[in-house]
Amino acid sequence: MNRIFPLAQLEIIGCREVPAKDPAMPRLLSAIFAIRDSDTVLFPPYTLGEQEVIGPVISNREEFDDLVATEEVSPHDFGQARSGHEHWLDDGGDVNYVPDHEARRKLAAIFQDRCELAKEALGTGSWLEACTHAMVAYSANPRNLVPLSYRAAAEYRMASEASNAGPIHAELALTELIAKTHLPVPDFQTLYRELAEKSLVKPRAKVAECDPQ
Repeated sequence: MNRIFPLAQLEIIGCREVPAKDPAMPRLLSAIFAIRDSDTVLFPPYTLGEQEVIGPVISNREEFDDLVATEEVSPHDFGQARSGHEHWLDDGGDVNYVPDHEARRKLAAIFQDRCELAKEALGTGSWLEACTHAMVAYSANPRNLVPLSYRAAAEYRMASEASNAGPIHAELALTELIAKTHLPVPDFQTLYRELAEKSLVKPRAKVAECDPQ
């Protein structure tokens, strides 16, 4: 039977991920909890209920400290665990612990803004800049194909202009592989190649949004 730990007895001491910060890839994080006034540490995977953590991996502070030292987890002291809160990384590289509706609203805003910046960079021929903005947007909302199409279009243009396009083709193939979870590769190729042919910057427009997971 899964053990249940009330949030009222827990503190946030870190997250299971070691997020990239150059550039920062915004996303929800998997919190690591500690039982207050105890050596017990609770690791993902677990089920997070409204008022409890259900079925975590149970360990101790020594193992947590060892994982921090080997950079396999990230330490973050946010104190008391709270119901309805999310542990997340923003696009400035800051880790936050805020109400879940606020985290998701901010992730949606990052997604929207970075998609628009990627589209504008693509239109001005700033290929690397377009790639970066696109991947930040996709990290904020990996359920949406739009930023991947911008990144692939930029990679396609870079490959067409490079004297040694091997590494760029490898990156493009990886982008196609990621996009395959959303759209068949031939359809995705048609999409990003059409985008690659466009060179004029159009007015900033709202991009279709999905709630990030």
